Amino acid sequence: MAIIFIILLLTAILVIFLTYKNKYICSILCSTIAAFFILFSIILHGTHESPTALDVYQNKTTLKITYKDGVPVDSVVVYKEQFKN
Repeated sequence: MAIIFIILLLTAILVIFLTYKNKYICSILCSTIAAFFILFSIILHGTHESPTALDVYQNKTTLKITYKDGVPVDSVVVYKEQFKN
């Protein structure tokens, strides 16, 4: 999905440069499009659901522990199977 947005962004910038001869207008339009793209990417990235403290309290989560040579090296809080969306 990110590749599609990058292609659309580059296409829009190319069309702007081919349409407008004034470099000042081109830079303003391209900056605006890039800012919207960055903002949209941040919003999409922020919608990823992570367990909250309330989910832990309500026993909707479990602790996933990663072991290396029998020694725990990492742990992550994940949703239990019945509570995954």
